[in-house]
Amino acid sequence: MDFPEVQVFQEQSPARLERVDAAALAFDLEMANSFQNSAPVVCMIGLGRVNQEGCLTEIGSITRRADEPALIRWFLSRVADHLAQHPGGRLISFSGTDNDLPWIRERISTHGIGEPESAVLSRVGHLDLKTAFYQRTFNPHISLKGLESLFGIERDSAMQSRKVSYILTDIIRGRGTSQEIPSRIFEYLREDVYHLLVILDRWETVNLDHQRLTDEEYREMVASLARVAKKTAGSLDGSRNKKPDMETFRQFAAQLEQTLAAADRAENFRGFQLPPWPEGRIHHPEVDRIRKKHTRLQEIQLNGSNGDFGLREILGKPKGALAVVRQEGKLLVIRRAEGLSRAPGRWGLPGGVLEKEETPEAAAVRELREELNLEGTAVRPLGTSLSFSGEYRMFWVDVTVEDLSGLTPNPKEVSDVRWVTPQELEELDSLIPGAREQVSRILGKPW
Repeated sequence: MDFPEVQVFQEQSPARLERVDAAALAFDLEMANSFQNSAPVVCMIGLGRVNQEGCLTEIGSITRRADEPALIRWFLSRVADHLAQHPGGRLISFSGTDNDLPWIRERISTHGIGEPESAVLSRVGHLDLKTAFYQRTFNPHISLKGLESLFGIERDSAMQSRKVSYILTDIIRGRGTSQEIPSRIFEYLREDVYHLLVILDRWETVNLDHQRLTDEEYREMVASLARVAKKTAGSLDGSRNKKPDMETFRQFAAQLEQTLAAADRAENFRGFQLPPWPEGRIHHPEVDRIRKKHTRLQEIQLNGSNGDFGLREILGKPKGALAVVRQEGKLLVIRRAEGLSRAPGRWGLPGGVLEKEETPEAAAVRELREELNLEGTAVRPLGTSLSFSGEYRMFWVDVTVEDLSGLTPNPKEVSDVRWVTPQELEELDSLIPGAREQVSRILGKPW
């Protein structure tokens, strides 16, 4: 079936994928951004599949709103053709369950596309790699870029999805001198669908245990829910809410705080259960937010399919502290001495293991003094991470140093010192494994 309204881009790649069979059909879509009084429009749909020559990528695109039905029909026809060749075919996506397929179905309904064209979606299987990642790690926080990094995939394209959507919006709205989709966006989407196949090809070869949701991350999510629930419970308006409903909500907030406190005392979430959502109707601007947080937490399975505890436990691990010292947009890093037992010769932050009854703040200041002869003042905790070996729970502490003139590395612990920008950190050799990701997560850019 031909669709003259749809511009089709094809590229055959010689890349070899050893474990993905021809029944897999990767797909992704890009659309114009949604603005007030302007519904988003699907502009491009990318498809990728393996063949004897490697990987064939096909992208259908439109530049006019009126042509959207043709693009949807083009996609459905390609899926139907694929199923005709591979009866056990399945779509491979990233977050397609939550985003792409609902959009496609909405467009089918909006444009009145009936059977037999639309029926193909009920016949094709679907593997959502974001969902598959969650099922293996219990961790709902992953992006396609993050998944690419975990599976050793580097992008050639420097485009970002947000930028792509804005460019497509301008095209759909008729802005600019050209109404053609730039070639770099085709390349961006081509990489998307190809990388889905690469990830699937490597899926069973990568150990994702270290990506499992930690009990500390889960704790912060529960604590956030408890804080906003407690604040809301204390500000309920008796003129707008029934007394029994307010009391039920207050009991929910109190029970949530109590169950979190019990988990904190035990330093784990084994046997932990969220209190059920309270019955009754509460009128308060925060209630919808609280309900969404509660629902999201309930979706996180604390136990695996075989009954094993699912979270990666770090709350009960021995503790360490890292001193975060920043001056004029640069971060202080040290190269650990070669004679050290842990991470010898590696670059990282000053720090070490907490002594008995020592706080992370005190430990960060002490380690800075012992390693670099600097006197600092602990300002605030910034976050926590696991040490690269997974043995220690590391507390990141923001430390100010008024006088840097005495900086003198202790040769038994430090072989070199540098002040680095975010870019210089990226380029630093022999960095402690995972340090770049943790610095980015906790400090952001710039710092």
